[in-house]
Amino acid sequence: MIQVDAKGLMQFINPNFVPIMTNKDRYFVLIGGAGSGKSVAVAQKLILRILKGMSKKKKHKFLCLRKTGPAAGNSIYPLLKDILNQWNLQRLYKVNKTTMSFHFVGGSEILCTGLDDPEKIKSIHGITGVWLEEATEFTHDDFKQLDLRVRGFTWDYKQLILSFNPIDENHWIRQKLFSDDIQAEIEAENQFARKEMTQEVGNKKITYAMSVMHSTYRDNEFLDDVYKARLENLINEDSNYYDIYCRGVWGVLKGLIFEHWEQCDVWPQDFDVSGYGIDFGFSVNPSSIVEAGFRGNDLYLREHCYKVGMTNKEIAVTLFGITHGRMEKPTVADSAEPKSIAEIRSLGHPCMPSVKGKDSVVFGIQRMKQYRILIYRESTNLIKELQGYKWATDRDGTPLNMPVKFNDHLIDAARYIITKLKGVPASLEIIDGSDGKQDFVEAANRETTPGDFAVDEDNDDIWQDF
Repeated sequence: MIQVDAKGLMQFINPNFVPIMTNKDRYFVLIGGAGSGKSVAVAQKLILRILKGMSKKKKHKFLCLRKTGPAAGNSIYPLLKDILNQWNLQRLYKVNKTTMSFHFVGGSEILCTGLDDPEKIKSIHGITGVWLEEATEFTHDDFKQLDLRVRGFTWDYKQLILSFNPIDENHWIRQKLFSDDIQAEIEAENQFARKEMTQEVGNKKITYAMSVMHSTYRDNEFLDDVYKARLENLINEDSNYYDIYCRGVWGVLKGLIFEHWEQCDVWPQDFDVSGYGIDFGFSVNPSSIVEAGFRGNDLYLREHCYKVGMTNKEIAVTLFGITHGRMEKPTVADSAEPKSIAEIRSLGHPCMPSVKGKDSVVFGIQRMKQYRILIYRESTNLIKELQGYKWATDRDGTPLNMPVKFNDHLIDAARYIITKLKGVPASLEIIDGSDGKQDFVEAANRETTPGDFAVDEDNDDIWQDF
């Protein structure tokens, strides 16, 4: 018999999130700022519930969702796997990498997927819990359909969990799910709020509830100091971003940079010209790869990679997988990382540095806005970035001629390749005759040459609570 020390596992759980581990309300909503630890806490809660089931010889089936399958594969799936390994539970489960599912001793399951195929979700029965990570990605109809799937008699409570950053006060979660009383509790920076709902069925009144936990980075005891400082510095860059990502309160999306773009269901097979952009990251920021393709006046963008902790070798391997070994299309990466670019080239994949200079970010944005922008529907993180990408403001709310430098990794990658493929807008070439700006214009508009593509060589008393 495999013994699991429940008390020992508690050392891994942030004390500020311990109350959510025992919450049994129908709906549990975790709203808050970046880096608060809410996603980790939800994953830990689901695993603890499965361990409780094992102790009672009972089963769970949890459905963990992002809007798309690729997004789930880059976020909730590796998060759950990391926690299971950190807790040394490898002997208790097997993982199916293809379906992104965990199958536990005793029959419990965790299924990680997206809503790409709603009919597939409808075929899953016996669900005891659903987790909507980055819940603002989902529509109100998505939520209602999932709510209807969590039904029937089960040995333990059923629960829908939503976790997200509050990016827009006009979002359906704020307008449809939150009451004014709940919102008042959040604005008062209270950590927990709860509302009960009563419905008469026949001659019987049935009461169920929704609990809300508000958290910020200050609630995360495991967060590094540099990231804390980065969040606090948002007050100097944009007050709205400071509210959303540092204070964890609903934002007001004004001054969006890209207001007109569409989603497309089909990715074209042929383009007039296309290529790939890379923005490097590692421990906190994700490494990001975007494909950009032009057909007439249409600009197509597709997210290929958005993942933290990637080495340059892993980025190169990912590029080979994306291009299937064909290297005729240019790949442009952040020129601030020359060593990374050199390493990718030494591994056999062409890669050239982006062109930067004074106002290069604004130039890149203006070039993108000259086209009809279509985003491939599976590009969940790119869509999220576009929905929040806005002009910075000062402390008085006055707009500045620069975007907020936060959550823009895929957009940056897109700018690098687009500027290389198309240059900067001709109308901007003679604006301000400073040498730095003109140097940038000339470099960005320079025709690509073949040389640019050269390749360098036992605990029942504990379990009963969860």
